[in-house]
Amino acid sequence: MKKILIVPFFILIIISCSKNGLFLTKFDFSKGDWLLVHSTDNGFETIKNKEVLIKYSKELIIRNDSSCIGTTPDYYIDLYKDGERLIFYCYCDKKTVKFGELSKYFVKTKLNIIESKDYSSYETKLDSIKRLKNIYIVGKFGNLHNNQFVISYFE
Repeated sequence: MKKILIVPFFILIIISCSKNGLFLTKFDFSKGDWLLVHSTDNGFETIKNKEVLIKYSKELIIRNDSSCIGTTPDYYIDLYKDGERLIFYCYCDKKTVKFGELSKYFVKTKLNIIESKDYSSYETKLDSIKRLKNIYIVGKFGNLHNNQFVISYFE
């Protein structure tokens, strides 16, 4: 039974890490709150400016990255709209991703996980954080006993 479960898992990893072509051209960046996240050797960098994403959406080109087969990817790109992750792309070889002019607009970002002990403090923290500038909430995870959420801070 375990062997049957492992095969679909590896197929899913290979499929999710083997996209090819123009990454951003199919999205309408004029509506919603967008965030493009790129993991690097030195942490994270992001683009939140939707005008930049509109103007340079054709600049991000992804080629198949077969170097990740049999290993854990070193880098990834996430695209969020209104806090929901739409795209996740992982890769191992930096040569498989070309950012073009987009690379000039990335901002160094800190990714933090903030935890709360109960639902009441979770709601209070979330409400307070939503009022801060230069923050994008990329996910709310947990349950009533262990609430936590992830936030990107912009430097």
